[in-house]
Amino acid sequence: MDHSKEAAVRARAYQLWVESGYADGYQDQHWRQAEREVAEKDGDGADGTGGAVRAPQPPSAGAGRHSDGISRHPSVLDPGPGR
Repeated sequence: MDHSKEAAVRARAYQLWVESGYADGYQDQHWRQAEREVAEKDGDGADGTGGAVRAPQPPSAGAGRHSDGISRHPSVLDPGPGR
């Protein structure tokens, strides 16, 4: 993912987090939704669906907790490397 697209995804994921009432434990879901929305906006279908919108998936139990260090995606609160 190029830097500008990652920045757009990070900003949208943050916005989704704020809109959710700062709900903890949903950063992976917010990140994936942000990736889909940015891909759809760019028209590149990077999610493998050719730009089609997929229904959101329910969060799995304990997925994406900040404190467990296992999240596959950077936290929306993490400023990223070198910042």
